Amino acid sequence: MASDLKDLLVLLCEQIVDALDGGIGQGLNVMLQLAMLILADGAVLLFFLEPVEPVIQFQEAKYRFADPVDALAGIDSRPDLLKMDWYKFENLIRQLFEAMGMEVHVTQSSRDEGIDAVAYNKTDVVHQAEILIQAKRYSKCVPTNDVRARAGSVEEKRATAGVLVTTAWVSAETKAFAARNNRLRIIEGGELKHLLAEYLALDVRIDLGRPPRRTP
Repeated sequence: MASDLKDLLVLLCEQIVDALDGGIGQGLNVMLQLAMLILADGAVLLFFLEPVEPVIQFQEAKYRFADPVDALAGIDSRPDLLKMDWYKFENLIRQLFEAMGMEVHVTQSSRDEGIDAVAYNKTDVVHQAEILIQAKRYSKCVPTNDVRARAGSVEEKRATAGVLVTTAWVSAETKAFAARNNRLRIIEGGELKHLLAEYLALDVRIDLGRPPRRTP
C-alpha cells in the first residue's frame, strides 16, 4: 500500500511539472488532484497547510497591572539603586526582564500580594513561562520568610516560577530553601549590577552600609 501510494505521488508530481510547463492554470488543476488520492480501500485527503503561529495564552486577569514608567528616563550616569524611588526601581526591574526578551507588567501596589511584576515568555511554545517577580530595594539581608512567601505565591497563582530580585543579599538558609523548592530564583545585588550592565548598559551603585555576608 505504502509503495503504491509513493508511486502515485511521484507520478502526480511529474504531471505537475509537465502541466506547469503548459501553463499555470493547468498546473493548479493537477495540484488539486493531488489533494485527494483515491486508493483501493478508501480515500486519503492531503491538505496543504499554511503556517500558523502557536498561540500562547496566560490567565492575566488574576493580576491587577499598573501603568508602567520609564525608569531609565533622566537617570543619573551612576545611580544608587538604594536611593531610587520604589516604583521606578520596580519598573527598572521590569525593563531589565523586557531586555531579556520577556513581556513584563508591574502590578498595582495596593493589591500586589507581594508580587511586584509578572513576566511572561510568550515567544517559545516549549518554554512558555509565567514568572512572579518581587523587587526588594534592601540594604540588609532579606528575611527567609519573604522568600517562603514567594514560594506560596507561585503555588497559589499556579505560576511557573518566582524570582526575588534584591539590592542586598540572602542567607545560606534562604538559598538552601530556594534550591529545594526548585521553582525559585534569587538575584542578589552583585548579580543585579551585572545584569543591568549586560542588558541595559547601565552602571549602577548599591551603597550598602556594610559589606554583604558571603554565603555558599
